[in-house]
Amino acid sequence: MTLRALLFGSIGAVVETSERQREAFNTAFRQFDVDLFWDQDTYQRLLQQPGGRRRIAEALANANVDADDGLVDAIYNKKTSLFLSTLRAGVEARPGVVNLLEQAGQAGLAVGFASGTDRRVVDAVIEGAVGVNAAQFDLILSGTDAKNAKPDPEIYRFALSQLDLEPTECVAIEDTVASGRAAMAAGIPVLFTPGALTEGDDWSSVEGQIASLETLGIGPNAITALQIWHADQLNQKAA
Repeated sequence: MTLRALLFGSIGAVVETSERQREAFNTAFRQFDVDLFWDQDTYQRLLQQPGGRRRIAEALANANVDADDGLVDAIYNKKTSLFLSTLRAGVEARPGVVNLLEQAGQAGLAVGFASGTDRRVVDAVIEGAVGVNAAQFDLILSGTDAKNAKPDPEIYRFALSQLDLEPTECVAIEDTVASGRAAMAAGIPVLFTPGALTEGDDWSSVEGQIASLETLGIGPNAITALQIWHADQLNQKAA
């Protein structure tokens, strides 16, 4: 099956955001007088399950904080506002991303964004990442486009229907195990590119290659290398 599309599944696959988000969460907690602080180890563990609101709600419950949905939403919206301001100031794309996007366009591949994140954050990442722009994407999906969060495959299945593609005609690029499982459940080969706070996770349960886009995305033949990798993945499954 010919490779016809790249699907970036997380903002962390495009830019390194985990530390900025952790700091934004902690600032939001302070501003609402909530006695919570997430250090790097704690936040690394929390990243194993997608969903900022869910992380806040569970953390408040575990800390015996009497909180309703209003407080959860208020903290989440403050965190998002703080995080957006850092993105709009500009952020470097992860190594290999800009080159891969440019070559995908030249090769006629469709490019999609299938993130479960807040649409405001997705747009800010695309606008703020140096060398990346919305015109490079044929489809941009966010958390409002799926009822079920990853690792449920709903958003990937919706992306496939919108692009009118088969799962085996795509490669998903993800930076966490949980999000990658969503792509695998949709039948899409996954290239995992762990970020600074996810490279130490347990990757033993995933099927896709674990690599930096830098190994594929820098140089004149990134798409050719990705096409070869994609074909190898399909051949391994067929064997």
